Amino acid sequence: MEAASGAVNDAVEDPAAEPGTGSREPRVGLQLAAAVVLVGAVFAGLWVVAANGGDGTSGDGPAKCHPAGATDSPKYPALCAALNRPDLPVLAGEPKERVLIAQPGLSAALGPGLTKDNYGAAEVQFSDMYVQLADNRDVEVDDFAGPGDPTVKRTPVLGHEALVYQSPTMSFSVPLGGGKSTTGTGSAAHSLAVAKNPDGTGGTFEISIWRKDSAPIDDAALYRVAEAVLPGLQGWVGVQAG
Repeated sequence: MEAASGAVNDAVEDPAAEPGTGSREPRVGLQLAAAVVLVGAVFAGLWVVAANGGDGTSGDGPAKCHPAGATDSPKYPALCAALNRPDLPVLAGEPKERVLIAQPGLSAALGPGLTKDNYGAAEVQFSDMYVQLADNRDVEVDDFAGPGDPTVKRTPVLGHEALVYQSPTMSFSVPLGGGKSTTGTGSAAHSLAVAKNPDGTGGTFEISIWRKDSAPIDDAALYRVAEAVLPGLQGWVGVQAG
């Protein structure tokens, strides 16, 4: 989907498909629910594009955060404000791009025992890249990794337990002028889950990046975004000096 032009015949990727094998109940519970919700979120984003002259703004600047709706998580406004920062294109490795759409992410995705009060997300879209920030109140870092998962890498973020994992994405396309929509498997989404507390408790914040083209994703971008955004979020507990 090229948001600037309003075309919807390109594949739109969703990182919510079930990844690999292994015991991943908390993670899969979130993602399978999210797979359905993002479809609605994408079309909400298209409506925003149409209403604002094609790019979610009144000029050539980055898109503003779309107002929260009744079904969105109460966490969404703060998450979107934190993520949709002026230097995000540089942090995400897309310095020549600008934000085309800023909207709720998978904020209505409800896994087992989850509600929109303890899970929320914001998503920004560039021309080919998507960046999402999620707040998972009751999901810990180790819930994102299956035993022996080769895609998992552990590197702390600002002294907090963290891991990077990959998961296949689901893509779908809607032909202009009608016709049957199609779904398929897209490229891998890269996600960085970070514990809110230095001792690894309190839930997680999660940065995810996925693309609708075949360009590679540099995991360093996940860390740059996390280190810039997470310290300003409600619920983040910094490491005490001394």
